[in-house]
Amino acid sequence: MGDDHPFTATGSRNLGIVLRDLGRLEEAEALYRHALALNRSRLNAGHPTIATSLGLLASLLSDMGQYQEAEPLLQEALAIRRAAYGPEHPYVAISMNELATLYRQRGDFQLAEPMYREALALRRRVHPPGHPYLAYTLVGLGTLLMDSDRAPEAEAYLTEAVAIRRDVLPPDHWRVAEAENALGACLAARGRLSEAEPLLRDSRATLLAALGPDDPLSAIAEERLARWERLSAGG
Repeated sequence: MGDDHPFTATGSRNLGIVLRDLGRLEEAEALYRHALALNRSRLNAGHPTIATSLGLLASLLSDMGQYQEAEPLLQEALAIRRAAYGPEHPYVAISMNELATLYRQRGDFQLAEPMYREALALRRRVHPPGHPYLAYTLVGLGTLLMDSDRAPEAEAYLTEAVAIRRDVLPPDHWRVAEAENALGACLAARGRLSEAEPLLRDSRATLLAALGPDDPLSAIAEERLARWERLSAGG
């Protein structure tokens, strides 16, 4: 079909997803950029496939701390999906969740929290209980609340996220570990150190094995375990 066919863009995008899950961020970024460029050149402006490529690239950039470049991409993706699908659609919730995560990662909790809550409400309306997409927003909102010194409120969201991911994913999947690590940090913040320890240690090991030490989630897991160790030592 040639290098510039939309199916080629889809293949590049999907390979990028695999590489992202393996922690190979720079390789994933190059493929996401290639897919987005092909989509923009071959599809009409406002095509929903462009929004998918925008979201993948921007979420990766956000994870890498490149918020200034990522934010307008996510806003464009959200606008495309709202125009294409209407306000009550699962893909709209995906874009809202991605934008809320960017706001949280850059420390803008006042923008992030209402968007997370709106995304979670939409996902509860359009998905059945226990749907895996719910866990993304539950982890994000729970982490925001924990980082805002509201660990008691965060615990319920993170507990639900762990339960969903344990139900739908293999026990050694890094997404399970991501949720478990956040819950462990929440429990540690609440002073429940013995409950937190296995969650923090086991999830850290899983994230390191799956994503490598340079991935942002691995770095967060290291920081949380170090914080637990300080608390356990009375510091």
